[in-house]
Amino acid sequence: MPRQNETVKNHVVAHGSVYVSITGLKIKTIWKALWFWRYAIPSKIQADRSPGLLFSDVKSINGINHTLTAWTDQK
Repeated sequence: MPRQNETVKNHVVAHGSVYVSITGLKIKTIWKALWFWRYAIPSKIQADRSPGLLFSDVKSINGINHTLTAWTDQK
């Protein structure tokens, strides 16, 4: 992670801003969890390969799945 943090920091120093997206989702049943992960994993891979991505992280906190991404622009 330190490498991604440095990338974000360097972008802010050079350009003055980043665009951040934060999401959270609480999955209530195992069936919905399976459906969610079926689409979430390919989406994460696609985001990681997208131009303009500076940082991405996925965490589960207190049963809520969170994503955090930082981008160079809104595109």
